[in-house]
Amino acid sequence: MLLINGRSEVWKDDRGEYVALGDIFDLVTRQSFPRSPGWAWAGVGRTYVLAPGESASLRVGFHHEQVDQLAPGLYGLRAHVPKLALDAPPGQLSVTP
Repeated sequence: MLLINGRSEVWKDDRGEYVALGDIFDLVTRQSFPRSPGWAWAGVGRTYVLAPGESASLRVGFHHEQVDQLAPGLYGLRAHVPKLALDAPPGQLSVTP
């Protein structure tokens, strides 16, 4: 997930931590799978200083037990960062055996 500065001035934030809530869904039915704790993205312990148009990557992390519950295939992925009222464009998650 990319955190992009869409402003016309430098954006600086030293709170250093943003957690995104993740949602995995079926690409055909658009039905979300039940949420489980730990499906989240985070940018932890950082200061962000982004010039206009610059971005910072927020990594995605899953507990292996949660991914193991998914059958191999392609899934939809959504994320929301509550502290920034930011919704990421939908992405995809590929699960392989």
